[in-house]
Amino acid sequence: HPALIEDYANLARGALALFEATGEDRFLEQARSWVAAADRHHWDSAGAGYFHSADDTTDVIARSKTINDNAVPSGNGTMVEVLSRLYLHTGDDAYRQRAEAVVQLFSGDNSQYLLTVPGLLSSAEVLQRAIQVVVVGDRITPAATALRRRRLNGEVLEASTLLVLTARSNYVAAALLTALRAADDHVVAIGRTRGTVNA
Repeated sequence: HPALIEDYANLARGALALFEATGEDRFLEQARSWVAAADRHHWDSAGAGYFHSADDTTDVIARSKTINDNAVPSGNGTMVEVLSRLYLHTGDDAYRQRAEAVVQLFSGDNSQYLLTVPGLLSSAEVLQRAIQVVVVGDRITPAATALRRRRLNGEVLEASTLLVLTARSNYVAAALLTALRAADDHVVAIGRTRGTVNA
């Protein structure tokens, strides 16, 4: 049976969490692969947003787009976070544009509507106000370990990304450039400590 948008969204979100925890590029590539599958089978190219069911699903009468959270956050809300984090990690503006299109699609003037979409609201926070912390160097250095521990303990805001990348990582330049471009709108500090760059 084809996957639902929640499946792809949460798998990609998990892969991004593993990428942030380990700095291993394979997890970022897996997240990108799942997002590409979601884009191919669930994206509404005529009206934006992700359909709940895939385009090759044969057992539904109509394909709906949902934003209300249930036992788990909605697929569209989770995709906004995933796309935002992919933009921050890779610098690929297409991810940011797609995240903004989903937020725009489900934005409304009815305040009652906001009660059922906390997933979208928290994901939009990542899109608009993420604080990016990039550590380039050996991930077992005391500074990198301390930053990772603070993020896992909740001392660093949830609307943040934390990368610990080796200098050989394919994404070092993209992550640093994205952090620097965001400096006008976000608080970004850049420093150097024994060969480790903190941004």
